[in-house]
Amino acid sequence: MSALLSLRDLSVTFHGAHRQAARSADNGLHAVSFDVARGETVALVGESGSGKSLTGLSILRLLAPAPRCQIQGQIFFEGKDLLTLTESEMRRLRGAKIAMAFQEPESALNPTSPVGNMLLEPIRLHLGLSRTAARQKAEQALGLVGIANPKQTLLSYAHELSGGARRRVLLALA
Repeated sequence: MSALLSLRDLSVTFHGAHRQAARSADNGLHAVSFDVARGETVALVGESGSGKSLTGLSILRLLAPAPRCQIQGQIFFEGKDLLTLTESEMRRLRGAKIAMAFQEPESALNPTSPVGNMLLEPIRLHLGLSRTAARQKAEQALGLVGIANPKQTLLSYAHELSGGARRRVLLALA
């Protein structure tokens, strides 16, 4: 069976001011390779600054464009090399077929928008649902990640939620 996600010799290098801003201990990634089969759960584990988040950001192509950030290697998702797709093609994949639950919910959630707005936008964009159907889908997603009162959570702002609830909202977004 072929892998759903396959990284081959993924390397990331930062240049100029972005080099100092890079979080990874060695300023990037060097020849990272792994496969994830459909239905398989994989955890990236390592010390702070070892490149876990950088790997995820690379897969989703959410890093600064060249020449500030140079990505080499191959990232195959469902047989397509993500590094060769246009930005428009990547936008259609992000959130619909591939997503990342960011580590820090405080910085990943919009503090000026209710949780419902953050969940409804990608659902409507990717699934083409009406606002009512999208709201039902969002409530269902929040329920699946263990949010006790999904309807109330949709109306809440991130700062009104506990840290655990914010992390669950990120999982629902993913």
